[in-house]
Order: sequence, then C-alpha cells, then structure tokens
Amino acid sequence: ASAIHPDVVRVGAALARGLDPSEHADRYRRSGRITPLSAHYMADLYDEAGEPLAAERWLNIGIRALEHLDPDMVDTSTWDLLLLSRRNLRARLGRPKDGYDEEAEAADMHVAIDSDDESA
Repeated sequence: ASAIHPDVVRVGAALARGLDPSEHADRYRRSGRITPLSAHYMADLYDEAGEPLAAERWLNIGIRALEHLDPDMVDTSTWDLLLLSRRNLRARLGRPKDGYDEEAEAADMHVAIDSDDESA
C-alpha cells in the first residue's frame, strides 16, 4: 500500500527531462490519495528541479494531509520531516516565520535531543 502513485513518478520523469509536470501533479493532487511522505517526495522533486515555490506548495499539501489523519496514527518523525523541510525552504526563500516554522523550531530541538540520546 506504500507504492508510489504513477503520477508522482511521471512528475519526476517530466522534471528530469525539463518538461512541464503540472498535468500529472494536478491529477495526483486531485486524486485524494496524497500521503504526507509522497507530498514530501514531490517537494524534493520540485526543489531539485529548481522550483522552490512548487516545492513549498507540496510541503504545505503534505502538512495538510497529515493534519487530517487520526492523531493516533500520526508518525511524529513524518511531522518533523515536513516541518523542518518547510522551514528550511522558507528560510531560503526569505519568508517570514509563521506558526509552522515555530513548530519546526521545537521539532528541531526534539530531533537533536533524540540524536543525542542515540549517540550516548
């Protein structure tokens, strides 16, 4: 059930060829099958292709997808990944901090503490 949606693969292929992937991205966005991690992957694809605004959009989509899941089913590492990736991208874009960026600061501290615990 964790297979990559075909339109996500098509977006990556289009971006790699320098083609416009919006038809595939829009179809995937409307599919109702977006997962937080697939949205993060889409953001990575767009960011690597030099399209940080589209990457930011997909990180926001991933956060919204995660917010609609049952809280008992939410993986905090996925939440942290989306928040930290979004904060770092927004900083590169010169965006002012918002509430999610503040949550990312707390997530960053959480990740650092967990890393320290694992290395001990």
